[in-house]
Amino acid sequence: MITGKIGIPLFTVRNEKVILRHIFAVALSDFFAKQVDVYNSNNADVLLNGDGWERFCAYLESKPERLKEILKASIPDNMHSVMEIMDYSWTNKLILLFSHQMMVLV
Repeated sequence: MITGKIGIPLFTVRNEKVILRHIFAVALSDFFAKQVDVYNSNNADVLLNGDGWERFCAYLESKPERLKEILKASIPDNMHSVMEIMDYSWTNKLILLFSHQMMVLV
């Protein structure tokens, strides 16, 4: 039997790997919403074999303000600088990761 008062389960979002995955997912989602032909009906052919990757990189290089605002709103303030949201430095990690994955597949 448990005695005493049991507190409400709490957690803080400070796990950089989890936040980075969230950032990547939000960026891809926003890009796909604007470029529906790149990933339409669960078909990644344009993204993987066409010019989709180049278009995605160009989208990231444009540093869309809307994307930054979504990320700022969905990530705790104390993690903004850690995750390099304001200057889009996180995009280097995404590009490096995807490029590495593509080399493994080839």
